[in-house]
Amino acid sequence: LPNDDFYKGYHAMAVSAIIGKGGLKESFSLPSHLESSKVLLVGLHSKEAEHYAKRQREFGLVSLSPSEVAQDSSKILEWLKGSGAKKVMIHLDLDVLDSKELYVAVGNTGQMKIEQVGNIINEIARDYELVGLSIAEHLPKAQIKLKRLLENLPLNF
Repeated sequence: LPNDDFYKGYHAMAVSAIIGKGGLKESFSLPSHLESSKVLLVGLHSKEAEHYAKRQREFGLVSLSPSEVAQDSSKILEWLKGSGAKKVMIHLDLDVLDSKELYVAVGNTGQMKIEQVGNIINEIARDYELVGLSIAEHLPKAQIKLKRLLENLPLNF
């Protein structure tokens, strides 16, 4: 949250903004917000787990750990069914990924495999209308630098 003693970065406030907490709905010019009962957090694993657990309780958010979804998506699908949702929007924070497979940010402590995340999204899309996918922590610095290098070479493609 803004002015939070724990974390100052706005990029980590997507869920707070979506559920209209901390004045973020207005800060990000969102037309509306979701009730926290319509948000499921999946794959959280962090050195700051105690802080995030406190926020989850405070906001009334449900969370499934990487180990709870490691074998299949049944707990996610069960939660979705119980929520009455017909449409799903996914906010994929790349920090949930195992840094041995894809290192995306300083302090990345994720445990989920790329294939696992893909399988979960595909399983959700089989039963629900996927209406949006946002991605956080994508920092294409290497691709941008490589593009600049290639643009200045005498190559014909």
